[in-house]
Amino acid sequence: MTVALRAAAVSLVALSLAACGGGGGNADEKAIEDMGKQFLQAFADGDAAALAVLFGEECGDMTADASTAIEQYESLGEVEVDLDGVRIQNLNDTSAEFLLEGTVTSDDERSPLSGQDEDFALAVKENGVWKIAECDLLL
Repeated sequence: MTVALRAAAVSLVALSLAACGGGGGNADEKAIEDMGKQFLQAFADGDAAALAVLFGEECGDMTADASTAIEQYESLGEVEVDLDGVRIQNLNDTSAEFLLEGTVTSDDERSPLSGQDEDFALAVKENGVWKIAECDLLL
């Protein structure tokens, strides 16, 4: 599985909404889930700009990394991603960890969106909007 596909899977690179922790409540959980869906949709649409804006301010301009990741993803040919849900943990008012859960199918090979030892990715709330804080997620 290529880096871009893995990234899509992890951040997707898969959302059964098992939320843990306190703080933000259902609105924040929904917003984080939507962010994960937007992440995957950006790959499906080949939209580097839409992917880049999902990252937090500390990441800087992610357009080049997003373009490279999407190019790698598109080079895989026909890819189908089935998102089961986004697992959320350590949710508070300004940060949370999330993991996209589901499956990815490419060349009739089906595999989990996230590996068994996959780490949760960090999300932060900036100006009321949830953003991905893992700046190296697309590398």
